[in-house]
Amino acid sequence: MVWVWVLPKIIVVVMVCFFPIVVSLVDGFEKVDRDYINLFSTMKASKLQTFYHLKLPYAMVNFFSGLKIAATYMIMSAIIGEWLGGDNGIGVYMVRAKNAYQLDKVFASILVIVIVSIIIIYIIDFIGKKIIHWK
Repeated sequence: MVWVWVLPKIIVVVMVCFFPIVVSLVDGFEKVDRDYINLFSTMKASKLQTFYHLKLPYAMVNFFSGLKIAATYMIMSAIIGEWLGGDNGIGVYMVRAKNAYQLDKVFASILVIVIVSIIIIYIIDFIGKKIIHWK
């Protein structure tokens, strides 16, 4: 029954993170060099082969850029979701600390959020370098 309380927050996080990833990915698909597309059409490659072997690898750089942007939005939207309707979590802790005028705990919470965001971005960067090793 816990998922009933968590599901709206997950939906908000997915909606916030969806658009930076999709916009970056579509931009990556459109930036494929026209000469390469002409080469694939000359070699009689199907649209699926062109997508899989040319467009998708080209767009992976943009995908990981969008993923890094979405990672920061993910943390922000999760904390805002906790502020608005949570019973526990760092967002609720920050509101309680603010209401008790414990600003040192609020700043400590912000520091934790920044550190978690930086760690997630480094993880995404590490995975991106492993997947896009030719770049």
